[in-house]
Amino acid sequence: MNEHEISWLAGYLEGEGSFGVDKRNGSIFIEVRTTDEDVAQKVASLMGSPSVRGYDPGTYVYKGTQKPVKRWYDTRVYNKVAASIMMQIFPFMGARRKVRILELLTNYKEKLL
Repeated sequence: MNEHEISWLAGYLEGEGSFGVDKRNGSIFIEVRTTDEDVAQKVASLMGSPSVRGYDPGTYVYKGTQKPVKRWYDTRVYNKVAASIMMQIFPFMGARRKVRILELLTNYKEKLL
């Protein structure tokens, strides 16, 4: 990714991204969920994600609120790819996201040792 793409991705992930650990296998990940297929495709392309999954219409429930959606999409990257992206976007992230990224990278590094 060039610096422009890294900056765009960092901004998008700051607002709409999720950084976490898969409870099933301990893998670190970056995930994006959106109702905009074109944005999901762009994020997937920049992150090198192999796929964008589409989900059927329904009601999206978040913190007690409900939002009807026509269709929503998600894409994820794991472990080595996620760690690489986290390191590239780190300088552009806000304080809360930086803390989370450092936590995930530290745990990922320890898992590798």
